Amino acid sequence: MRLDISGSAVLVTLSQRNLLALLAKVSDPFSARMLATGNAYRDGEEINDISLIVRCEPDTTHYADRLPPGPMRPAIEALIERLAGEGDERN
Repeated sequence: MRLDISGSAVLVTLSQRNLLALLAKVSDPFSARMLATGNAYRDGEEINDISLIVRCEPDTTHYADRLPPGPMRPAIEALIERLAGEGDERN
């Protein structure tokens, strides 16, 4: 996981491993559901005064007080539904 800051833009890069870890953590009631790193850069130079914490939460929590997001491409929606179903089986 890496954080790149350039002017007012912030780019967070997650590896596939990071994404899969978050997916596993979101279904684990004993997990803090977070990843953290100090791997941060400003305008290409490494910086040590910023930490990045990425937290995930179940959709039921995330969208409890607002409308759910709009649809994505059908193939992505199908994958999300399949993965969400697998997550339900782990609980």
